[in-house]
Amino acid sequence: MNLVIQKTGGKEYVSFRESFWDPVKKKTSSRTVRNFGRLDLLLAQDPEALDKLRAQAEELKKAHQESKNALLQKRVKEALSIKARGASTGDSRTVMLGSSVYRQIWERLAMPRKLRDLQSKGNTRFDFPNAVFYMVAARSLMPDSKLAQWERRNRFLYGSDKLRLCHLYRAIDLLCANKEQLVAYMNRQIAKQYKRAVTVALYDVTTYRFESQDADTPRNFGFSKDHKFNQVQVMMGLLIDQNGIPIDYELFPGNTGEFSTMLPLLRKLKDTYGIERVVVTADRGLNSGANLYALREMGLDYVIAYRLRSNAAKMLPLIRDSEGWTVRNSSVRTDVSKFRVTEETRRVRVTDECTGRPKFIDITSKLLLNYSEHRARKDAHDRSSLVAKAERYAEHPGLLKSDLRRGGKSYLKLKEGNLGAGPDTERIEETEAFDGYCGICYSDAKMTPDEVLRIHHSLRQIEESFRISKSLLEARPCFHWTESRIRGHFLICYIALVIHRLLETELAAADESITAERIIEALSEATLTEVQLPDGEKFYTKSNTAGDFETIARVVGLKPLPGLASEADVKRALRVKAL
Repeated sequence: MNLVIQKTGGKEYVSFRESFWDPVKKKTSSRTVRNFGRLDLLLAQDPEALDKLRAQAEELKKAHQESKNALLQKRVKEALSIKARGASTGDSRTVMLGSSVYRQIWERLAMPRKLRDLQSKGNTRFDFPNAVFYMVAARSLMPDSKLAQWERRNRFLYGSDKLRLCHLYRAIDLLCANKEQLVAYMNRQIAKQYKRAVTVALYDVTTYRFESQDADTPRNFGFSKDHKFNQVQVMMGLLIDQNGIPIDYELFPGNTGEFSTMLPLLRKLKDTYGIERVVVTADRGLNSGANLYALREMGLDYVIAYRLRSNAAKMLPLIRDSEGWTVRNSSVRTDVSKFRVTEETRRVRVTDECTGRPKFIDITSKLLLNYSEHRARKDAHDRSSLVAKAERYAEHPGLLKSDLRRGGKSYLKLKEGNLGAGPDTERIEETEAFDGYCGICYSDAKMTPDEVLRIHHSLRQIEESFRISKSLLEARPCFHWTESRIRGHFLICYIALVIHRLLETELAAADESITAERIIEALSEATLTEVQLPDGEKFYTKSNTAGDFETIARVVGLKPLPGLASEADVKRALRVKAL
C-alpha cells in the first residue's frame, strides 16, 4: 500500500494504490484502492492531511503484511505437519548456514578463480572449486571421512548436492599436485586483502596419527605428541605470523627429528615470499646450536626458549643470586614479575665451506632469565606428583622398570648394591630451585626485555592453531593411505585453518570476542529449512541463528534473514545465485 500523488488536468490528486500479480498479463501491476480527491483541497481543510495519510498508508501496509505473513505461516505450518506425518509435500531439505559465512572469506581470497586456473592446466571436467570449498567448509562444520561428508552433501549450499564422491577424491589429488602454488597464492591474497606484514614468524611441530600400524612414506613410527606410540604418524611443521594466521606448512615422515624440520620452511619463507627481516620464534624443543647457526647464516633474528636445566651449573648461581634482577612493571600482558639479562655461548660444529672439513665456532646469544609466580606454582605442583610416584616406587621396588630417568623415576636414586631405591633429594632440591624460572635466548641485542617477552608469549598462537586443527577440525586420525591423498587431506585442513583464523581476525577487528569453540558451534548449528507448499511455492525457515551466528554473519557482511523467507530473500541475504 502506497500513497500516490498524480497530476491530471493541471491538478494533483491523492490516492492509495497497491501492487498485485496479474495472472493474465503475467506481470506485476497496480490498482487504486481509495481516492482522496484533490491535494489542494485536502491541505486547505487540514494542513497535516498528507502526513496523516502517509501514516495511515504505513499502518495499512503493515496490517496487510502481518495478515499475509499469518496466512503464509499457517500454510507453512500445515506443510510441516504433513511432512511430519510422512506424507510428501515435494522435495525439501535442511542446509547448514555456516558455509555461507566461510564462503565470504573464500570469495575475498578469490579462491574459485585460482582453483579454476589450476584445473585448466589439466584435463579434468568437474567442478573443482566447488569440490574443494565443500571439503574445506565440511572440515569445520562436520569433520569426518570424505565418504561420510559426501553422504551429507545435501546439507550444504552452493550446489554441493550435485557433487559425486569421485569428484572429492580427484580434487584431493589435484590439490596435492599444486600445494606450493596454492599456498603462495593464498599468502599474496592475505597480504592484499588483510594488509598482512610478517614481522614475526612462529614455528612449531606436532604429530598426526593414523589408525594403522603399517609404516610407509610419509607414515612412520616416532615420538607421538598424542601419546599413540603404537600407531604410525606424520609430522607437521607449521609457520604462522604474529596474529596466528598460517604462512606455510610442511609434512615430514613420522620418525623425523624436530631439530631438522624448521630450516626448510624458513628458507622457503625467504626464497618464496622475499621476507628479509623477520624474528623467528620457537619452543625450546627446537633450540639447537645448529639451528641458531643456520638462522644467523640466513640473516634471521630469533627469540627461542632455552632449557635452563641443560646448563644448570651456570644457571643455578644466576638464579640464586638476588642481585641483578629487575622488578617488572609493564603493560605487556605476561605474568613475569622479574627478569635479568645475561649471555649464553655454545660451541657448534659446522662444515668449513672452503675445506669441507668440520670446525667449531662459538655462538653467543642474549639470554633473558625471567620469573613467574604462576609458573612457580605449576612447576611445584607438577613436581610434587612425580615425587609422590617416586616414593611409591621406593616403597614397592617391583614396580621399577626400564629407564630410571623418565617421569617419577627421575627422582629415584639407586642404593648401593642395587638393593632398592630411594628418593633423590639432591635432584629434587635442584629442580625445585628452577621453579618459576624460564630462559629465552635472542639474537638482537637491541631488543628490550618487554619486546622479547611479548614475542615469546605469542607462541600461544601456534599452540592454539594446533589445538583447533586437532580438536575442532579433527585433522586426525587421517582416513587416507596413499601419499597424494594424505598430503591433499592436510592441505584441506590447512586451508580450513587459514579461513577460520581469518574469521577470528575479522571478529577481533570488530571488537567481537568469540572463542573458536563457540564459532564452530554457532556455524554448525544454524540451519535453513526449505518448505515446499502443495502448490509448489518454496519458503525457508531459519533456526539456531540468534546470538553468535547473527554476530558472525553481520561481521562478514551478511544481511539478517527474516524468520520466514522467500527464495529471493535468502539469495539476497546470503549472497548466493542459486540454492
